[in-house]
Amino acid sequence: MDFDEVADQLYSLPPPEFTRARDTAFEQARAVPELALANRIKALRRPTQGAWLANLLVRRHQQETGALLDLGAELRAAQDALDGPELRALTAQRRAVVNALARQARAAATEAGHPVGEAALSDLEEHLMAVLADPQRAAAFAGGRLTTLHGAATAAAGSSPRSPSSPSSGPLRARVLGVPPDAGDKQAAARRQAAETQQEAKQAQAAADAARRALDKATRERERVQRKVEDLRQRLEQARDLERTLAAAERTARAKVEETDRIARKAQGRARDAAAHQQHLADRAA
Repeated sequence: MDFDEVADQLYSLPPPEFTRARDTAFEQARAVPELALANRIKALRRPTQGAWLANLLVRRHQQETGALLDLGAELRAAQDALDGPELRALTAQRRAVVNALARQARAAATEAGHPVGEAALSDLEEHLMAVLADPQRAAAFAGGRLTTLHGAATAAAGSSPRSPSSPSSGPLRARVLGVPPDAGDKQAAARRQAAETQQEAKQAQAAADAARRALDKATRERERVQRKVEDLRQRLEQARDLERTLAAAERTARAKVEETDRIARKAQGRARDAAAHQQHLADRAA
């Protein structure tokens, strides 16, 4: 088992899958046993959403990230040389390059089955700007094993920096860094742009279809619950009607009991009076 291979596999996974996969690799290394390797694997930290996006970008778009690293090196060289015109020209390209890479990262995350929100993309864009300015951050970014984008941006334990392709000429540099292309490059760029636009349209349509399905499901669920509520409301009204009927019957029965009790008391009184009268006559006859 090779540590770099394990680390590369782990840092290519979406964050929710990282911990389980790392622990599995740790147990496998410990079972061999390769305790030193197992401890290095166990020390690997789960990446944040933004860090995973940066790692994914390095893996999925090596040429584009290579162009970003080239641009950063040129910016720093122009700054060191106090080359004002070159620095202004390169600085103007930074935001376009970072925005393009952020869009590619969002699409790559969606393709990987783990779409990310605006907060992670904002973190990524901020970090890419820092990569352009800081050679240490650039080296860590190129390693493809970031765990966080905040604070000191260092690669994961044992990371070996990658060497992404660095396009110094041709259509890719024209597209990423703004170098004027020739006619053939323009056609190739137009084809790529058309393909990217078509892909974005497909993704947008897929998102719209998914949203429509979610709306239909929510509507059906609301209607089902609404029917249940109406049924319960009808049952409640029927129960209240029954309660009122039973309450009226109870009042009638209570009144009947009171009336019969009163009649019974009067009858008992008359019976006592008759018995006393009979006893009195008997006493006199004796």
